[in-house]
Order: sequence, then structure tokens, then C-alpha cells
Amino acid sequence: MSGSQRYHPDSRRPGYRAPAYDEKYGSGVNTPSEYEPMHKAAAQRAPHLYAQPLRTPIRQQRSRPWYKRPKPVFWTFILLAVLGLGVGLGVHFGLRSRGSDNGDLDFPSMNLASDQAGMETVGSFVTGSGTSYGSGKLSTVFSWSSGGFDLGATGAGTDGVDLLIDTTAVQQPMDGFGASFTDSSCSLLHTLKLKNETHYNQTMDYFTSARTGMSVFRVPIAASDYSAQGEYSYADTNATKAAINAGNTTSLPSPLADFNVDKAEAYVFPVLRDALARRPDAKIWLSPWSPPAWMKTTNSFNGGQLIYGSEELYAQYLFLTVQAYTAQGIRPYGLTMQNEPTDGTTSYPTNWMSPASSALVARALRTSLDEHGFDDVKLFANDDNYIDWASAAEAVQADPTAWSGVAWHGYNGNYTSIGDFNTSIANVTTPMEQHLTEITTTDNSRDQWYSARFWLTNFYFGPINMGVRSVITWNIALDKNDSPHISSAPCEDCLGTFTIDSPSANLNPPVQASNAQFITTYHFSSAVANLTNFGGGPAYRVSAAPTASASNSLRGCIDSVSAFAAPWNGTSLSGSNMKRVGLVAVNDCSSGVKVRLGIDDRQGTFSFSPGITTLIFNV
Repeated sequence: MSGSQRYHPDSRRPGYRAPAYDEKYGSGVNTPSEYEPMHKAAAQRAPHLYAQPLRTPIRQQRSRPWYKRPKPVFWTFILLAVLGLGVGLGVHFGLRSRGSDNGDLDFPSMNLASDQAGMETVGSFVTGSGTSYGSGKLSTVFSWSSGGFDLGATGAGTDGVDLLIDTTAVQQPMDGFGASFTDSSCSLLHTLKLKNETHYNQTMDYFTSARTGMSVFRVPIAASDYSAQGEYSYADTNATKAAINAGNTTSLPSPLADFNVDKAEAYVFPVLRDALARRPDAKIWLSPWSPPAWMKTTNSFNGGQLIYGSEELYAQYLFLTVQAYTAQGIRPYGLTMQNEPTDGTTSYPTNWMSPASSALVARALRTSLDEHGFDDVKLFANDDNYIDWASAAEAVQADPTAWSGVAWHGYNGNYTSIGDFNTSIANVTTPMEQHLTEITTTDNSRDQWYSARFWLTNFYFGPINMGVRSVITWNIALDKNDSPHISSAPCEDCLGTFTIDSPSANLNPPVQASNAQFITTYHFSSAVANLTNFGGGPAYRVSAAPTASASNSLRGCIDSVSAFAAPWNGTSLSGSNMKRVGLVAVNDCSSGVKVRLGIDDRQGTFSFSPGITTLIFNV
């Protein structure tokens, strides 16, 4: 996408066609429009560290023989050495301690029990809008309150019910919600671990909590625009050509003989292993930003496309990546062939890939995976914006059995394009999963409440109602300068789900969370619980809709809801099996709204505060 295209306040990529203005919400979801380009505010730099010079001790006044008197040069050298040591130690320990308090971190709704008793607890998470919609104020970010909701006896029917939830009307299974462990994010987390392991452990525990945390993570294969190590691949050298250039004309190695994941071993793998140790059921997605430069027409990571006929070689590169990650204890759930294959921008790692070429890579990779015991690893088409739905359909139609589904990005177009995609592949008999694999917020978002509300409509309620099984945001963590990233990154003001202290951007407390990316991720993560570890099953989206007799207060204030249910025993929601239900609702009015809920022939009343509420209960 060209640099002349515009950004939406909550978009990362150029060309986002934002919803048109709506009198009620300020922004709707039905028609495209454009916002003015974003301008990043000047980054604030951390103050320099200063070390105070040491005072030399007062010397004794008794005269001494000349040969015992201190030599000026010698003692000057000693003094400078002491000063240097003092400065070095001061900087070292200062960098290790600056930006970090000595106490524990304090995340919203932190340290909630995630054992079975905790998961069974009835209550609600609330993000308060403050006053009215668009005020920009949040009275609470993500606050837990236990109780507040009771269900009556069975047989109550639907009389007087405002909102009806039917756990027998089962829709798609839910894989969960999460963010991306980019090279940059892992770099910051690794540094945090070295500085303060307690804070690191608290952060990782909060990331992966079974009760509120994330369950799906995306990992760029090698470098992306958010790479602290710069641009690289896992095979930067064509080993065959290197051997020929060295004069070796016999026993030539394969082009990928020098494949290695050394740069991932620096800190990406350690952080991923720490996450999976806490959340073994988490799903890992892998996505490449560029093939090795020597496989491309530009001989560069930036721009270009695969050299004609290189699809099988590139598929082998991706297969070796799956093997390498699995050997590190990081078995991927799924892969895409190329991040944003319609983008050939030359300022950062990209690669234009046609639908036909993508299908050829997928077929070759599918064959290798199946032949080597990786038949459970899924391949996904597109990994691109809604607006590119026709290209996604073309790739799937080219080889339907190579794919398990399609991955979407939310920067350009509208989630309703998922319907266009489904219609265009109606003749395909292979079931196709739907996932939203990238979206980010930016530091010029108008205000927290506007941003959170926009995210809920366009990246959660809407896509989920179209069948999306997971939503993965971009960087899981960045510093307050929206870094580190490569110098030519197209989005220099993308925010992480969390903000972390760094040597160039002091932050205290050293890890913080409060933006729309965090708020929406944690509300939906809390609603969608996988109870497999407790003898139950995964969550499914279930029917939730206002009744014909719903009160005017509900219809005027609460028009965005999603409900999910997970069985406590086995994997089925049918029959009398006890279920954990999560209901996410938005009250756009400035006062609380009392709602009569009907759930599977039972009823209860709950008051929804202004803002976002995730209600948890069992039925």
C-alpha cells in the first residue's frame, strides 16, 4: 500500500477505510470514509544519568621523603580509575533500577484466582465510560466485582425478558484472544526479566491467566517492521551460491543448508517458552513478513516478490521453521504464507505474493507437513485486510484442501467483507475457519472511550458475529515511545497492548496497561474460558439477542452484546450440562440500565453500568 494512503486513528496500515460518522456513536460501521493522516508527537527522551565525582580524602600534613611522596601521574591515574569504576557501577545499577519501583506491579483485576473455584465465581468486569459516550474519560479500566447476579429457578420462560441467551443455539467455537510476540516485544520482555525477574513473572502471569489472560499469540517469522535486531531471515545466505563463489563445484550443499534460528534464540524463544509454560493450551500463529532476500526479485527484504518457480523452495523454508520452533517446544497451531501479500512497500520487510503463488506454497508446505507428522498444523490464506477478500477467495479456490481457513486484518475495508468471501467460496466443501490476526491502536487515538468503543464494534462484536474464532492484536508490548522498531517502519506510533520501561523510555511503574487494545482484549478473554483443564471443554459463541418485548431503556442504551458458553463436563453444551457463561455488553448511556436476562428457561436481573461490562455466571 502506498504511502499516500491515509490512516484511521485506530489503524496501523495505510489505506484504512474507516466507518462513516454516526450521530450516536461518532463513528459507525457501514460505509467507508477517510481520516486525516496521523502525526506522531515528538518522542520524549529520558534524562541523562549523571554521576557525582568522588571527593579525594584530606591528606595527612606530615612531610615525607621525596622518594615516598606520591607521584602525580600515578595518583592521577588511580583517581581516574576509581572515578571510572564509580561511574560505571552507578550507570549499571541505575539502568537496572531506574523506572522500576521495588514493590509488586498492580495490573487491573490482578491476582484473581484461576483455579476451578475462581473460574466458577459469579461477577462482572467493568470498564466505566465515566459520563456519556465520547467524554474521553474512563471511571474504571478493568475492574472486577463479585456477585451481583442470581438466576431464578427453571421454568421461568421468557415473559418479561429483555435479553435472551440461548446456550443451545451454538455458533462457532472460540480459540480466544491475544496479541503478537514480535521481536521488539520479546526484546523488551527479555530486558525486563534481566532487570527485575519478579516484575517479569508478574507480567507473564497476567498475560496468560486462565481467567482473564490471552490464549492465542502471533509470532513473526524472523524480522518484521517491529524488530529490535533489524532486518533478518532464518536463511540469510544461499548456501549453494556461497559454495560456488568459494570455488567449491562438487558436493554442493542445498540452498537452505545454512538455515538457523540463532536470532530467535536470543530472546524470542525464551519468552515464548515462558508463556507456554504458563499457558500450555495457548495457540501459536507464525507469519512471515518476507522470504530470505536471495529468494526474491529485489534481492532485498523490502518489496519485490518470489523469483519465478521458487514456491517449493520457500515452502521448504517455512517447513524448516515449523521444525525449528517445534524443537524448541513451540509447536505452531497455524501458519500463513505471507503477511499482507498485497503490500509490496519497499520501506520495510514485505513481499508481494499472488493468490496463485500463495496456493502453490501452501500445497508444497501442506505435503511436507503431512509427511513429517505435522498434519495438525493448519495453513491459512490471506493474512491481509478485509478489502482484499477477493484475493483470499482466489487463493482458497486455487487449492481448497491446502487451507484450513482465512486470516483477516482490520486496517482497510470492513468486516462485512467476510460475508462476500463466504459467498464467493460457497462451492468449497472444506470448512474454512475465520480469524482476525492483526489490528493495532495508535497514540493519537481521540480518547480512551471512543477508541475502545470503536474497537468493540469493528474488531470484536462485528467480526465475531460473522464467525471469527479469534482476534489477535499487534505488539503485545512496546515502550512509551512506541519502540523499538526498524527506522523505516510504516507505523511509528503503534501502541503495544502493554507499555514497558526501556533504557530510552523511562516508565514507572515499569509495566502498564490501559489502552483500547488492552481493554477489549481482556474483556473478551475473560468471557471466553477454555475449561478443558477442569474436565470441561472450549467456549462457543451462543445466541444473545433482545426480545420483541425488550424495554426501551435496553434498546436505547444496550445494542452490542456477545455471549459465550463453555461446558464444565465434557465438550458438549447440550442437555443439562453445567456451563460457564460470559456475556459482553456495552451500555452507551450515561446511567445504569437494569436488564431482565433470560438464560435457558431461567431468569435474573442485572444492572449494566455505563461502559463495557463482562458478566460471568453459571447455568
